[in-house]
Amino acid sequence: MRRLRHSGFLIALCAVLAGCPASTGTVKSSGIVDYDGAAFTNILVIGVAQSYNGRARFERLLVSKLAEHNVAAVAYYRAVGGNKPIDRATIRQLVETEGFDAVLITRVLNRENEAAVKSGSIATKTTRMDEGALHLFRYDYEELNEPETLNVNMSVKLSSEVFDVESRSLVWAIESNISRKEIVDQLVDDAVKTIIERLQKDGLID
Repeated sequence: MRRLRHSGFLIALCAVLAGCPASTGTVKSSGIVDYDGAAFTNILVIGVAQSYNGRARFERLLVSKLAEHNVAAVAYYRAVGGNKPIDRATIRQLVETEGFDAVLITRVLNRENEAAVKSGSIATKTTRMDEGALHLFRYDYEELNEPETLNVNMSVKLSSEVFDVESRSLVWAIESNISRKEIVDQLVDDAVKTIIERLQKDGLID
């Protein structure tokens, strides 16, 4: 049985979207589940972030992983044909025309970058001087500093929410904290992995 907890399905969706910010570590997640129905099989996947390329990659990867669980998911950017606004009217039209049984929205709540500079080592280079046998110093010595290395550790806090189309309610939500990643792709990969694992554990997908 699917329980109705929030009656304003599209209103809630709109509020979620309106509130989104411009947008070898630890992954933690916590959340709530208010769903005890059958697993979802047709999900509209929406990623909300400042970078279109980043959210498109996130949506694409999440759709791919959902397919491994027999879910016919569709990325929002594919459904609308590219980098177009995420708005209430468009979501409502997609839900009505494409027969989705759920909408999964993931948005960035907070993002932090921690940079550390690692100094390079000092090496010595020798250059032989051929200026005659009586030259007192046969070699010149030059100290070479290796360039400093900038290590950036990125941390991000994500909110993922599932809206059940039939009951028009928010039925599942988690917050994921993914920390100490050096590249965006690592963040995306771990975020998708966390979402998939929790969806399966909580019975929303097979």
